[in-house]
Amino acid sequence: MTENTVQIQLNGGNVINPLLKQLAQCQSNVLFGLRSVDIIKEDLPSFKGESSVFAFNIGSVPANIEEQKEEFKKWLIKKGFEDLIKGIKAALIEALLYIKIYNKKDDIKNYGDFLVELEAFKKQSKHDSLPALFKAVNTSLTRELKYKEHVTSINDARNCLVHANGIVTDKYINENNLFVLKGIRLKLFTEVNNEEAEVKPGIVIEAGNSIKLGAEEFFIQYKLGDEIELNYTQFNNIIMSCYYFGIDLKDSLPNQ
Repeated sequence: MTENTVQIQLNGGNVINPLLKQLAQCQSNVLFGLRSVDIIKEDLPSFKGESSVFAFNIGSVPANIEEQKEEFKKWLIKKGFEDLIKGIKAALIEALLYIKIYNKKDDIKNYGDFLVELEAFKKQSKHDSLPALFKAVNTSLTRELKYKEHVTSINDARNCLVHANGIVTDKYINENNLFVLKGIRLKLFTEVNNEEAEVKPGIVIEAGNSIKLGAEEFFIQYKLGDEIELNYTQFNNIIMSCYYFGIDLKDSLPNQ
């Protein structure tokens, strides 16, 4: 009798695929929504079929188009943060599965053993919180994650938006009574007198000076009682921060 051999090959690059998919969808939907809100200047006309629907409103109706736009932006940002953390957690769960199989590579003798490990893992990690996932994954990575603090602050913002209606409470502030949202953003810069100068609209770049692309930390501070608000650029930078985290997570896996 001929035995069929199944080879299981671990690919660290695939670990962050769920995150990349979530980032792409979030970027498309949220940023499209934010652009659309800025374009709308007056009440929208009724759409086809609206006149045949019985008007049923739960709660108070926004008084005007500006109030409606603000409410929509708040909902959009909250939904965006929820989706980003969903993608982060999916990547961490994939990383844990990768690590589990990698650590047991000498014990898994056949495809049946692999399926048993896979099913046990799915039941165990499905509902883990982000801090629990961080704790579980940190023990088996080749180095400390560079952007853990940034993602943790993004998760705190998500929790504040979902559980406190976006209002900063004492649960999220530091010793300076501030909630600090941390991230990574791309920047264009040149060198002037041996110092970096960010390239912005209106800046004059002398002949012979090169323009370089880099990345740097950014911080958005909110005081106790402030409402978490972000504009188009800031939210796009939050998406970029999650992308940087994903790449770093992939590069920190064993056997890469």
